[in-house]
Amino acid sequence: MAKKSELKDSNQFPEPELVSADNSKLSKRHISNMGATRNLLASSCLLSLLAIFLPDNAAANPQGMTVSAGSATISVNGNNFDVNQTSSKAIYDSSSFNINTDESTYFHTPSSSSISLTRIHDTNPSQILGQLGSDGKLILINPNGVFFGPNSKVDVAGLLATTADIKNRDFMKGKMNFTTPGNNPSAKIENQGTITARDAGLVGFVAPQVENSGTINAKLGKVTLASGDRFTLDMAGDNMIKVAASKNLKDQIVSNTGTINAEGGTVTLTAEAAGSVVDSVVNNSGIINATSFEQHDGKIVLLAEGATPNAVQIDNSGTLNAATVSVQASGGNNNGLINQTGNITSRSSSGVGGQITLNADTV
Repeated sequence: MAKKSELKDSNQFPEPELVSADNSKLSKRHISNMGATRNLLASSCLLSLLAIFLPDNAAANPQGMTVSAGSATISVNGNNFDVNQTSSKAIYDSSSFNINTDESTYFHTPSSSSISLTRIHDTNPSQILGQLGSDGKLILINPNGVFFGPNSKVDVAGLLATTADIKNRDFMKGKMNFTTPGNNPSAKIENQGTITARDAGLVGFVAPQVENSGTINAKLGKVTLASGDRFTLDMAGDNMIKVAASKNLKDQIVSNTGTINAEGGTVTLTAEAAGSVVDSVVNNSGIINATSFEQHDGKIVLLAEGATPNAVQIDNSGTLNAATVSVQASGGNNNGLINQTGNITSRSSSGVGGQITLNADTV
């Protein structure tokens, strides 16, 4: 009877010979190197695929945020970034401040009068593409600008976005003196989304260039779009922004092509000319409504001024609707110009006519 064959360890069988394209034998070292090369190529392909299909981290919730003054804790749960602030004022330093379309950043504060200031240390403008909110007032400082995307939604008691900086001790003492210009003379604050300030709040943009093509709502509040690189803010009083500009600025443009609603409040578009080679331009081709609300008359101010031989110009081809409308272009060389081709209507809370003033060297 034939013996049964036994299945022995595979190591007892002779290894097959592998040959290369030129029929030379390949050693185990060659085979090992080939496997390592294949693994490296597979890893490279996987990384390429991940780079294509994973979301860009550049547009993620705030990164590297720390509490520099005041009291607060920070928590992250998925796409939700929450700041729980327990002091009336707090300062945060963040390596970046971006919000993707499916993300949300919210500042929980003790009251609507609480203020949260975030200083952003980024070489790029902040990208606010998702939802940003606060129980109180937010101040965003990025010397390279802030962009609110077309699908962004901001719901706060007040919002100030600027390229100018402030000293920590001044802020904590309530002295809102933003006296340190940013290092980018062409930086821009731009809104394409929807920004709402509650409780008669402030929406303020201060930068060399300011543009709104979205919607800004501030019933009984103030909306200020200002070209400059330094300013003071009376946040404890009437939320008035007094802007100044240095000679370092290259382009000064304030533009509204969107919609600004401030019933019973004040809307101000202003550009303060910086130097002898800079044009100061305020442009409105959108809709600005500061109609009366209950017994509160609204006001619209378009202002371009400065001691410069270059153009100091206001272009209004859009709609201005308020109880009081003031349009003023004042240059240092009799060169103030108003191009008025749009619609201006004025009516006070009593139902009678309001006041319209156009003041320039050329209208």
